[in-house]
Amino acid sequence: MVFDPGDTTAPADCALTVLPASDELRFPNVDRAALAMLASVSGGQLVELPDIGKITGQLKGERKLVPVRQEASLWDNWLMAVLLVVVYSVDVGLRRLRGLS
Repeated sequence: MVFDPGDTTAPADCALTVLPASDELRFPNVDRAALAMLASVSGGQLVELPDIGKITGQLKGERKLVPVRQEASLWDNWLMAVLLVVVYSVDVGLRRLRGLS
């Protein structure tokens, strides 16, 4: 393929490779029978695109709070190690200042 930008610059040559489309893009039709079967098995229904505005009454806007529990180990924390070293150092320092063993 050659691109000619006009009189100001030289034409540019380029090469490109066209690959076949994936199966998903090659056959973009809808399998309505499979969708209807999936809807019936899951307890739902198949809604066609023109009827999409009629399902607003069937949608339930219920809130559901799910508690999230997160555990963290107290002893596997670098901050706890630093705190223990500081407390130990203060303890030893105070004992030596007071002449205690």
